[in-house]
Amino acid sequence: MSKIVYIPELVKSRYLHLSYRGESCAIRDFIARGDTPIRDYNTSQIKKMVKDCIPADKVPCSNVDFWRKRQKDISVEKLGDKAQVDIPMQVYEDNSNGYLKSTTEYLEANNFSVKKPPVIFYGERGIVNTLFIELSNNKDALAEFIRSAISCNGNKTYEKEINKFQIVIEPNFGMQGFGTTDAVITINDELLIMFEAKRRTFIEEISEITYQIDLNYAIGKHFTEINSIPPVIYIEPTYSSEASKQRGFRCGAFRKLYTNDEHKFFFYDLVKCSKFTCLSLTTDKDINQLVKYYEKKSGFELKNLSWIGYDSVRNIVKNFNLEWCSAHLEMNRRHFGFY
Repeated sequence: MSKIVYIPELVKSRYLHLSYRGESCAIRDFIARGDTPIRDYNTSQIKKMVKDCIPADKVPCSNVDFWRKRQKDISVEKLGDKAQVDIPMQVYEDNSNGYLKSTTEYLEANNFSVKKPPVIFYGERGIVNTLFIELSNNKDALAEFIRSAISCNGNKTYEKEINKFQIVIEPNFGMQGFGTTDAVITINDELLIMFEAKRRTFIEEISEITYQIDLNYAIGKHFTEINSIPPVIYIEPTYSSEASKQRGFRCGAFRKLYTNDEHKFFFYDLVKCSKFTCLSLTTDKDINQLVKYYEKKSGFELKNLSWIGYDSVRNIVKNFNLEWCSAHLEMNRRHFGFY
């Protein structure tokens, strides 16, 4: 499916070419980029941003001359004096007409509104790092974050006052063990949170996120059942899908983790806890897809699975003025659809 669309959040001064199939889409600005596509968005995100569209001509995208003229004609017809169409292709360095040193003008059009921090953590890791660094310095914000997490059984994940906590970012539980969890959090020596973040929806990340949840579930449950740190953690996880099982069995049915000094430095905080949850951060608007998936899977209790959305995180960041995380959310906003 192809359309000619106006997406002012990306480019204010021209109509663009959009082609899509399912959630995969390509945006082409033939005037600025030729037939080189922008593939930074999924279809549902783009459809929310489109302000006007008309059917596209059935002409291959490789015919750049046709499309440059077609894009120019439509942009002038629809936008009048606001149209910017007489520019050289592949403008990367010329900033005279408002173009940044970028593949297209959408950065300029987006009007980034937050202060850029002196240190930038890239991508998904940046959001996790800055979120927990700032939450660790603001107990009220951390409490709000925990209260905003919803369990798959319909209850709040944890509502007590937070008196003590520990956060470990990206602990390595071993390639033949349980992988690298985005973060592990302990609350009041009672609740253990195995945290996993994605910049897309649960369904879009279903293969990767469920595999990690399956491993997190196994090791999180194990921590709450032991009282000391064993030299070897040896567990046969329950896999929620045949794909996860096949992937997990590459290391044998049992996953093995040899605990070392790095683990021992914080493992005692984990084994103190009596209950656990696997908390997922995704771009979904609600928990429904996570519930729908795991309520049909044996070996998983819904009370031990939870979710929080980026809308909640954004509100916490705004309400408590978490400047670093705010910048990193804005840096990644094309994934979320709320900027």
